[in-house]
Amino acid sequence: MRLLQFAMDGYYHIYSRGTDKRDIFLDSGDYGRFLTNLARSKHNLFHGRHEVALLAYVLMPNHFHLVVRQKEANGISTLMERLGNGYAKYFNIKYDRSGRLFESTYKAKVIEDETYLHSVIEYVHRNPEVLYQSLDENARGKEFALYEWSSMRHYQGLFHDPVVDEGEIAVIFGSSQPLALTDPKG
Repeated sequence: MRLLQFAMDGYYHIYSRGTDKRDIFLDSGDYGRFLTNLARSKHNLFHGRHEVALLAYVLMPNHFHLVVRQKEANGISTLMERLGNGYAKYFNIKYDRSGRLFESTYKAKVIEDETYLHSVIEYVHRNPEVLYQSLDENARGKEFALYEWSSMRHYQGLFHDPVVDEGEIAVIFGSSQPLALTDPKG
């Protein structure tokens, strides 16, 4: 049983990684499939409602992060069950493997205030920086800004991402593009 109980209208940072820190996304088709599953999984087809609002996400080769708000009872648990089981089944069939894909049950941290919400979204969006550390600063900045498997491009106004709940972002931050990443050097 999960120790953290998800509250209605609560905000959460959800994350998980591959077993033994192995990659869970091996090609662009895998990333795309995960995002398709994510879009479908946050919606209750029976009731025609979104059970979870997605504010931000990033998919890295061996892990993922989501920032969500629970809109319906058991919304996050249902989302993660659908998403995890569906993607693991797809991955295991595609790569002719069996067993656990994810290291353990997903992790979740409650986001208690707006300042922390901003920080978590920025943290999620900064995850891809590690992929480009070997590049010079100019090239690193370009690659990082265009990282395809993150909601950051949506926040920057470079791409309309249908997985992100734009209305949710506007309600919280007063705009569908609320955050500019701060310079980590100060």
